[in-house]
Amino acid sequence: MRDILDILISPNRLFARLSIKPEWFLPFVAASFAQFMVSWMKSCGAKFPSIEPWSILWPAISAPIMTLSLWSALSLFLSLASYLLNSKLTAIYKKIFSVVAYCGVIYLLGETANFLLIRNEVIGETPYPIPGRFPTGLDLLMLGRQQDLPLSIVLHSLNPATIWYFVILSLGLSRVAGLSRREAVSVSIATWACGVGLVAGFALFAGDTSIHLRFGAK
Repeated sequence: MRDILDILISPNRLFARLSIKPEWFLPFVAASFAQFMVSWMKSCGAKFPSIEPWSILWPAISAPIMTLSLWSALSLFLSLASYLLNSKLTAIYKKIFSVVAYCGVIYLLGETANFLLIRNEVIGETPYPIPGRFPTGLDLLMLGRQQDLPLSIVLHSLNPATIWYFVILSLGLSRVAGLSRREAVSVSIATWACGVGLVAGFALFAGDTSIHLRFGAK
C-alpha cells in the first residue's frame, strides 16, 4: 500500500526501489479491481448494484485481461524506444513494466473521476465533445460547438490527469531505464502522440462518433 501512495506523493522514492526490485502485482490487482467496478457500474446503469451473472462475469474477466494487454503493449513500446536511445541498462522490460503498472494508478484516478462526473451529470444535458468522456481537458472549448471528434480527442488528451501521468512516466523512465531526463521526456511525448494520433486517426477515417478515448486518463 505504501508503494501505491508513493506513486502519488513520492514517485522518486518508489522508482528507486523499482530500479532494484521491480514488481507490479499490487497495482495490477488494484487496477483490475477498480476497472472491474467501473465497468460493472456502467453495465448496470441505473440498476446498480445488479447481481445478474453476466453483469458481473464479463467485467471480472475483461478487466484484468485489458489491463495486462494495455500495460504489456505500452511497456514494449517504451522498452524499444529506450533501446533505440542507447539505454545504459539491459533487460529493462520488467523494470519499465513495473513503472507502467504504478503509473496506472494515476490513469485509474482519471478514469474514476470521469465516470463519477458523467454519472452525476455535472453539466446537465449538454452533449459531450466525445461521447462517454467528460470534458476535463481543452475539449471544454468544444462544448456547445459543432462536433469535431478527432480534434476533440486531441484536445481532451490535454487534461490534468493525462499530463500528470506522462510527467510521472518520464520521471520513472529516467530512473529505471538509464535515460536522461530529456530522452525520457521525448519518449513520453512520443508515446502520447502515437496513442492520441492512433485514436484520432481511427475516428477520422471510421467516422465513428461512439468511439471512447481510452489512453492515459482520458
